[in-house]
Amino acid sequence: MVDTFHMNMEEKNIDQSLIKAKNFLYHVHLSDSNRELPGQGHIDFKKHIETLKSIDYNHYLSFEALKPANPKQGLKDSLNFIKSFLQGGK
Repeated sequence: MVDTFHMNMEEKNIDQSLIKAKNFLYHVHLSDSNRELPGQGHIDFKKHIETLKSIDYNHYLSFEALKPANPKQGLKDSLNFIKSFLQGGK
């Protein structure tokens, strides 16, 4: 499992780390740089989702974030944000 919040602080290159771990990767926690939902900080989720696609990752993605002020809307917005990168070709 990897966690984008921690990778943002600890990895020199998130994408190289994802590629290196591809054979052991079965779960990805998505959290932005500020521990908020994806799309509310500065992590380049588009780039990292493209890397996951390039290694044919087809396992779990989940949000792990602080509770937003409006959970229903926050989750909807972040889900749409991430889905926009997942849709389409490889």
